Amino acid sequence: MRTWGAVGQTPIVTHQGPRKKASLIGGLACQADGSQCDLLIHGYPEQSIDAPKAIHFLKAIGETVQGPVTLFWDNSTVHRSNLVREFVEANCDWLQIVRFPAYAPELNPIEFLWSLWKGAFLAGFCNSSMEQVRNW
Repeated sequence: MRTWGAVGQTPIVTHQGPRKKASLIGGLACQADGSQCDLLIHGYPEQSIDAPKAIHFLKAIGETVQGPVTLFWDNSTVHRSNLVREFVEANCDWLQIVRFPAYAPELNPIEFLWSLWKGAFLAGFCNSSMEQVRNW
């Protein structure tokens, strides 16, 4: 756990119970020319992102974005799972997947958002409950 403290003063971080987590899956939805960008995020407190959650996110994209979708995705194991692949194949009339190279976070715009949240907004954030994380 990390937090900020005044120079020369060791901060005391109190917490209750074991460490918990929150997972996010998200993306930027834009027109082909880069206009009209929307941020789409689904959060899962105390859970990991798995294939059913990724499919749920893809369905939400289909309901949110009008017209065909070209999704640029990294090579996460969840994104490459059989369940997700079958969903994409069954919905190829409106959904096309383009994969980023094996390790290229600098090409993925959502990675800049995750980095900003972790490095700026969440730096020093010490919650005492998952409810605080949900409401943050």
